[in-house]
Amino acid sequence: MHDLLFQNQTHLKLKDLHHYAEKLELDLVRFDFELSDQVYRQRVNEHVDSGNAAACAACRPSSSTARSWMFRSGSITCTTRFTRS
Repeated sequence: MHDLLFQNQTHLKLKDLHHYAEKLELDLVRFDFELSDQVYRQRVNEHVDSGNAAACAACRPSSSTARSWMFRSGSITCTTRFTRS
């Protein structure tokens, strides 16, 4: 599934996801239930949050070439962010 999602990053609507699950011969009843019940939402959100923290740690302004930071309202702010769905 990972490869299909990566290859089709612009096609991630519900109907697309269902098509990929079908193509991979997954248990569609379970797939539909877990998708609609948002079984993994908390886990995904934790990964997004850890990615944001890692991105902030990785782009600390250690030299003049750091471009992921912005001076705003009297403080330096990391502008690298991933979004939650």
